[in-house]
Amino acid sequence: MVHKALRFIGQAMQVTGLLVLPLAVAMQLTNSLQRALQVSQMVFMAIFGVCMFVIGVILRNIGQE
Repeated sequence: MVHKALRFIGQAMQVTGLLVLPLAVAMQLTNSLQRALQVSQMVFMAIFGVCMFVIGVILRNIGQE
């Protein structure tokens, strides 16, 4: 039971990590925030996405039976 939950949470975190940077780029290109993102904010979002993905991989591996 716990293994399935960890595997699901890990997969969800991996998908979230993979979607963060393209979402930030799309927001920048469409100017949906009504202001431009700075380079430091883009780097922060990239690091956040990588961290989410890595934590997701770790949780998914822990959830393997």
